[in-house]
Amino acid sequence: MWRRRIITNIIETERLILRPLTLADADTAFNGWTGDLEVAKYVSWLPHHSISDTIEWLKEIEWKQNEVGDIVPNDNYIWGFVLKETGVLFRFWWVDLGRRLATISSWL
Repeated sequence: MWRRRIITNIIETERLILRPLTLADADTAFNGWTGDLEVAKYVSWLPHHSISDTIEWLKEIEWKQNEVGDIVPNDNYIWGFVLKETGVLFRFWWVDLGRRLATISSWL
């Protein structure tokens, strides 16, 4: 089986931070894409009917760490793109190592 190990959970550039999505992102995620019927037409999941659905989803995709803080290998990783200057989450990147695919999504 093809598998790579993700060894960092935060990537920073001069202008951006790529980081795992957290429960604190629930409102932005729900209003930005998970609860949007138009977005649901083009993605592989059904729209979330409430912010509670998004919170449950965020709990499911939460990155797991072992007792020394290393990321536990997984087939799916989802990063949020955040503008350093404003702290605004504006995009997410989903990597599915099991199916060898990646999706980058953004919203306005």
